Amino acid sequence: MGKNKGAWLPAENFIRSGVRNNYTKALKVSTYHMAALNKKAGDPVFDALIKGFKPLNQAVLDSSSDKSGIVGDRMGDTLTKDELFLELNKTNMPKIQLAIENVYGRTTAQWKALFPFALKPFQSGTIENKISALKTLTEKVDADGALTAAQALIDPVYKAIFEARSSQQGEKSNVETGISAQLTAIDAMCVGHFADHGAIVQLYPDDPKAIMSFTDYVTLQSHVHGVLYEGTINANRKKMALKKDFTLLSQLKVTANVDLQIWVIDSINNPSHPIGILIPANTPTVVGFPALGNFANRIVQIQNMNLTMKGKYAIEVL
Repeated sequence: MGKNKGAWLPAENFIRSGVRNNYTKALKVSTYHMAALNKKAGDPVFDALIKGFKPLNQAVLDSSSDKSGIVGDRMGDTLTKDELFLELNKTNMPKIQLAIENVYGRTTAQWKALFPFALKPFQSGTIENKISALKTLTEKVDADGALTAAQALIDPVYKAIFEARSSQQGEKSNVETGISAQLTAIDAMCVGHFADHGAIVQLYPDDPKAIMSFTDYVTLQSHVHGVLYEGTINANRKKMALKKDFTLLSQLKVTANVDLQIWVIDSINNPSHPIGILIPANTPTVVGFPALGNFANRIVQIQNMNLTMKGKYAIEVL
């Protein structure tokens, strides 16, 4: 018996063990089982199984759409925060500095105390470092009664950026909630599928092929990895979004806040590529092969079709 002493493995839910909370596998296994049951529609026994499993399958399908929508919301909030900092550096900071300069010249100790590293903290580093630098400057300006004019300029800027960050953090929490809901949907599907397996065994106790025809054993035993890739892409630019082995059954779910062209090629140095698929902004779309190109190729390329706006994208491998 060894390490399995005391365990009776046939009693374990092999659907759950095979899926292991992997959405890509769960989607394939659930869809396969639903299709197999539907082929038996009209049979009273299978009609009951269909009625019970259909909402479980739909919940798995819906959990991906909900999560992609939340990811899209988060992408939009993050970009808004970036745009606010661009506006700060291009328009607002010169006005704030001028208001301060009218009180303290640029060679004074007061000026140097406000800008010890000039504007570098607002223009480089992580977004959190930039917000921290702006917070420090805002507090110093607010504490100086002589800088009321600068205060009137900087306070609303900091407030807008702080609120944008809070909104993004809230969306991150929503994403985590969405993932939790997805895991719940997957587990419920696994339980329902396993229960159906027992009912099917009872119907065909001496027909292993019939029993196996209702379960996607190939996917359960595979090493499929569902992955969500998120990133940014500059205006009117191309980039490699991901590199992966694909099959004819591979699908990608793509969400972007700009119009995005997507295709698959064999080498990033290959100047030619198929036309690919255009994903409209804020329109989650599932695409597959051969529309994206030769399925034997491995590199997913994308292009931001917006000529002026930096974009955010999320690509989920199904």
